[in-house]
Amino acid sequence: MLRMNLKQRNNVTQAGIKSCALKLLTYRARSESEMVNRLCLKGFDRVEAQKTAEYLKEIGLINDKELAGSLLRYCTEQRIMGTASCRAYMRKRGVPEELIRDIEFSDEGEFEKAKKLIERKKRFLKDYDSNKLYRFLQRRGFSSEVIQKLMRTELNSENML
Repeated sequence: MLRMNLKQRNNVTQAGIKSCALKLLTYRARSESEMVNRLCLKGFDRVEAQKTAEYLKEIGLINDKELAGSLLRYCTEQRIMGTASCRAYMRKRGVPEELIRDIEFSDEGEFEKAKKLIERKKRFLKDYDSNKLYRFLQRRGFSSEVIQKLMRTELNSENML
């Protein structure tokens, strides 16, 4: 059996952790904290994982600000989430809280998203139940003010449902 001194063992560990981190980045973009957590789950030391995440951030492979913008587009265009759900999703993905706070959400934009979501949902509705739609929009993270405004203005008119 080969015996390695401490310096050789550290070099092997550093090469392994960087290799693992790069492999994780091939699947999807990750935040710095998400990368550290994933590397720790793989069995690497937290200090080494943090050093590796900082290294990847320095060379531009991890960028929390770009990730936040990408997640915002995903939340608003593909998933059509409200403000609360979008913020929760970003927190879950490890985006720093100060970046999440800096993102501006408008009530008018949220109203339009909720309207678009209801229009998409109405294709599958056989009967109209305002309570069911209200709960659906709440689960998607829309504020109660926006939902009530939508219910008053759009859902009472004949052209919506």
